[in-house]
Amino acid sequence: TENGLQDNDIKLRVSEWEVIQESGTKLKPMYGPGYTGLKNLGNSCYLSSVMQAIFSIPEFQRA
Repeated sequence: TENGLQDNDIKLRVSEWEVIQESGTKLKPMYGPGYTGLKNLGNSCYLSSVMQAIFSIPEFQRA
């Protein structure tokens, strides 16, 4: 039936999401250069993301 297919689809998507999110696993926190970003000071997350993207460019790193 239609509802049965929708239920199966939802269960499949939830299962896929849990795999992506590594549900049920204990993740080791990583800190230090190359692992953590800048502190967020309100809406500075936009600046932080731009800076992280720029610093990932090899030509910029060498300059």
